[in-house]
Amino acid sequence: MSKSKVEEFCKAQFDEFIKSSLEPNSIYWEDVPQKEEPPDYYLYLDNRKYAVEVTTLMEKKSVGEAELPLFAILGTLSRIVKDIERRALFQGILKGAYIIDFSLPITDLSRIRERLKKELLEYIKTTKSKTSAPEKTIFKHNRQRCTIEKKHDKKDYVGMMGPHDAKWERDIIIEACGLIQERINEKFRLLSGIQNKKILLLYNAYGFAEQEIFRACLDELTHLDFFHMIFIIGSEGSGWIFYIRDKD
Repeated sequence: MSKSKVEEFCKAQFDEFIKSSLEPNSIYWEDVPQKEEPPDYYLYLDNRKYAVEVTTLMEKKSVGEAELPLFAILGTLSRIVKDIERRALFQGILKGAYIIDFSLPITDLSRIRERLKKELLEYIKTTKSKTSAPEKTIFKHNRQRCTIEKKHDKKDYVGMMGPHDAKWERDIIIEACGLIQERINEKFRLLSGIQNKKILLLYNAYGFAEQEIFRACLDELTHLDFFHMIFIIGSEGSGWIFYIRDKD
């Protein structure tokens, strides 16, 4: 099985960083077959061999009793919104700009999905001739809400907002440090039998934290010195050294 898009993306970004910043005399990557992982790759850099492992930092949200990655939640809700837009266009009722807002992830979404879609489409149908229309609550359970509002009639589309989760800076630092420590602990266990120096590439899918937030974690983390380097890569492609044990 081929490498994931995230693994290949992180490899490419780190390769670019190495070539532009370290200017090695030679560089060669070896893909490790999935059945032989970990690590994901071996990197040969000026005749030194490094084990390179890729992993993702991602926020998780509570959905009922489960903890799900934020990107999975957003993907599910986004598909619902896109399906509403597609159906409204097909039915000829999409006449204006609509925003569907999810306050929080919805527990047991699969059970009410079709009812949500039916009521969202009904709102679009009944407001198609209006310039704008007041917000309507389609679903409400405790703090979980799904609403829809017609904003204007200048452009035809259905957009999405939410889920919403305001955080204080200290909360972000605590959560970011916990996410990094979780990834480090997992890779510490997985790579403990590998003798080569180890490089950990962290793909940052955690939307709240920037470099200064992550750097605030350095003094609190354990097992850092198990790795030769930890390198963080953003979704836009930028990357930076979070930790390096030595210069060789």
